[in-house]
Amino acid sequence: MHPVDEPIEVVAARSEWLAEGRALRHDLCAALGVAPATVEHIGSTSVPGLAAKPVIDLMVGCAETERRAVAEQITDLTGYEYLRGHGAPGREYLRRRTTLPWSNAHVVELNGDLWRDNLALRDFLRSAPEAVQEYAAAKRLAAEGTGWLRAYSAAKADTVVALLERARHWARAQGHARS
Repeated sequence: MHPVDEPIEVVAARSEWLAEGRALRHDLCAALGVAPATVEHIGSTSVPGLAAKPVIDLMVGCAETERRAVAEQITDLTGYEYLRGHGAPGREYLRRRTTLPWSNAHVVELNGDLWRDNLALRDFLRSAPEAVQEYAAAKRLAAEGTGWLRAYSAAKADTVVALLERARHWARAQGHARS
């Protein structure tokens, strides 16, 4: 099995996810001694009403040259598992499965492409109920076809790409930098 692969389940949106995201964000900022502006709650659990895997995703922004060092610091201070070499290009991937709620941390360049794309997608989905329903349907269909993270991610990839393009267009129309 691939080190990043794990069993998954998509569940109906839960009202506590936003509060859990805020608490995890606060804890991570405190542990790292960083400003809240450098840690964001992203992913499906950050969008009210969106079905999701019950895993809170946090994005940590830093200088590109500091990504690995920040990921190691997160591991040392918070107990996240650093899956070295298994993040997407430009991203260090960490996960915590020892305490609830389960969470992931994605260390990326602050204000870089991945940072802006993740925020654009989150904010677009928060403003577009029809896109939330579209994405939820794709997520459920992908989860029905597999119970494993990598296959699930691949099965919904086309929908994510299309939503991200719409999110970038939306962000430009809102006057956000880049996107």
